Amino acid sequence: MKNILTFSLVIFLLSSCGNSNEKMIKGYKSVQHNNTGGALPDMNDFVHFHLNIYDDKKNLLQSVQDENNLPVIQIVPEEQSKDASNPILNLISNLAIGDSASLFIPIDSIPNPSPEMKETSLVEYVVTPMMMHTEEEYKAWAQKIVDDKVAVGEKAVKDYLNEDFDGQIIDLENGFKVYIIEEGEGEHPTAGQNVAVDYTGYLRDMTNFDNSYKRGRPFTFRIGQGMVIQGWDKGIPFLKPGGKAILDVPYALGYGAAGSPPSIPAESDLIFYVELLGVQ
Repeated sequence: MKNILTFSLVIFLLSSCGNSNEKMIKGYKSVQHNNTGGALPDMNDFVHFHLNIYDDKKNLLQSVQDENNLPVIQIVPEEQSKDASNPILNLISNLAIGDSASLFIPIDSIPNPSPEMKETSLVEYVVTPMMMHTEEEYKAWAQKIVDDKVAVGEKAVKDYLNEDFDGQIIDLENGFKVYIIEEGEGEHPTAGQNVAVDYTGYLRDMTNFDNSYKRGRPFTFRIGQGMVIQGWDKGIPFLKPGGKAILDVPYALGYGAAGSPPSIPAESDLIFYVELLGVQ
């Protein structure tokens, strides 16, 4: 499920082209770079957008432009916002699809800035709306995203159980196996780091006993602290951020001989399709 950014979060925006249009929003400078003249979002609409974040020297600090994972925000009246002083409500509500604008925020106005942000005097957020949904359309769109991800995980587990896959399986202790579907990029997580994981879990008869996609939020935990079953503490470190894998967990590294009734019977081996979303 997409992360719905609320107006209490500080975020957003730039992109260049066309004639600029400078104005102040809630005391912060904004510049509109492109104005298509298109329809503006209505109240309660959801707006999906590209996001670039720059420092005061135009160095790119962060970019979110993955069409399958765009940030999304709902346009609501200021009085319904958790932080009516946040300028993003006004900025986004006055941009059409294909428009682009920058918002310049001094670093001392940003709560909990990242280490990269602490090296700059101001942050330039750049936003380009890419898609709009009514509230009803958004619910249908979000449900399709969930259904598609569940289907991908289910197929991966079925293929694994039917030995219909390419690549090598990593055989570990006590019959524990890890099959890497996509390796991901970056560094492997290590003990003590926090990770965010999306997953779906099955018994060997394909009974789905747990599913983070349907809950609408990933599961977070700290590696190596006994916060999860041993199969996860041992298996997730084989992934890199963005990686996907099958974890074939024997009951000794899962919920043990007792299981976890009623969803997980005694001595149940477990099959997980997992996606490592991030590491901190």
